[in-house]
Amino acid sequence: MAAASGRANLRISDPTDASKIVAEVKAYAEANPDLDVIRADSCWNLGVFADDSPHKSLLDDVVSDRPVYLTSQTGHSAWVNSTALAMAGIDSETPQTESFLFDVDPVTGEPSGTVREYAMGAVDQVLAPTPAVRVAPELASVLSDFNSYGFTGLKAAEGEREWVESAVLLDRQGELTARLFPSWHWNTHYSATDISTEEETILAWRDFKSHLVSPRHVKVFYDGAPDSYTALMFDDYVGRPGDQGRSHLPRGDFLEAFLRFNKLGLGVIVHVIGDRGASEVVDLFAEVRKRNGDNGALLHLSHAWTTRPEDFARLAQISDTCADFSPVLAYPAPEIRGSFVPPLGEDRYQRFFNVRSAIESGVSVGFGSDWPAALIPEPNAFHQMQSWITRTDPHEPDGETLNPDQAITLEQAIRGFTMGGAACLGFGWSDRIGSIQTGKQADFIVLDRNIFDQPIHNLYKTEVELTVLDGEPVHEA
Repeated sequence: MAAASGRANLRISDPTDASKIVAEVKAYAEANPDLDVIRADSCWNLGVFADDSPHKSLLDDVVSDRPVYLTSQTGHSAWVNSTALAMAGIDSETPQTESFLFDVDPVTGEPSGTVREYAMGAVDQVLAPTPAVRVAPELASVLSDFNSYGFTGLKAAEGEREWVESAVLLDRQGELTARLFPSWHWNTHYSATDISTEEETILAWRDFKSHLVSPRHVKVFYDGAPDSYTALMFDDYVGRPGDQGRSHLPRGDFLEAFLRFNKLGLGVIVHVIGDRGASEVVDLFAEVRKRNGDNGALLHLSHAWTTRPEDFARLAQISDTCADFSPVLAYPAPEIRGSFVPPLGEDRYQRFFNVRSAIESGVSVGFGSDWPAALIPEPNAFHQMQSWITRTDPHEPDGETLNPDQAITLEQAIRGFTMGGAACLGFGWSDRIGSIQTGKQADFIVLDRNIFDQPIHNLYKTEVELTVLDGEPVHEA
């Protein structure tokens, strides 16, 4: 849905070239004088700017009459102009916290134009959202792409009101081509800081439910990401003694929220990247079950980049839980390696994605692409399956590997995209979708080959000939 919203706004053609980004912002602003905000998502890649910290002056020179809000490839930073900072009330007197972060010009002492984590929300909340009527047609296009790769259902770990409204609008028009399970943002850097207003929308989730849209989950950010030194780790970041990252809120605040949403029958999906963060989330899940009992509302640990095998073993003992592994990059991609090895070191990087341990411990495991933030051109599940099986880049089968001891089988990879994915929806969905059997919904795909009868290094070349949702074709090659 974020991709659809992004497509409804400025689309940057080359997020690796700073001068082109600025030129395209200028041209778009001039071509759209009536827009209240100039927005672009996944606008600039890591490494394009020194310290991944673009300056507001570059934007001020081309747009000064309206706010500009450009998110980074990771989604954990945004590049804004002076107008946007002023509207949010962020200046040299604004205090920073462990989660409310913005970069400062070393000469002037003023905010330099890069805002991170919760400071993103402080800016975003004062800017006009992209209307659902503009997002809807782009969402239809995005889902058509997903259908072509064989997807019939998506648990979207994202959820703004306008985005969910766009999905419901499509469904009511008979134009939604996948089951969507949005997760409402709660107290994240994407969302408004007015939590009471946010929770009013979450608690009214049934008002946004339709035949193919079931927004019964809440998305929570427990920590950040290694490139911004905000993933919560057990050990120090390289070259930063005593700095192990942080959680966005005190543990007690997270526990109170998890308990409240779980008791209300809402699923909770938690973004957590750091190993210590994941261990703490498992502790909190156990406490939720201890206090609320086995009420069937799902507790979902998301991303699991550095989660330790022993914490997966603990998670497996907690009822109605699951874990997803994302992004797609289960191999040493240069653009990811270059951002995460410097803060974490090679040894920790080589312990990423302990998927085999999770599966063998009995955790319900699903897979996610984290597209488009993960720098992959398309959400191709067969490409991802191959990388989980070989732990190498499918296009370079003899290349470097990432944590190869955690390689899985083809059967396990398929399950992650079928019954594993259905299990990560909770609320009995694995009894309705995720496998082909009598009594389930007629959601299935037809491939151009038997993937068990080919060399594994050709798996990524698999193509989908037919995608069927509720017995009706939504994609035909």
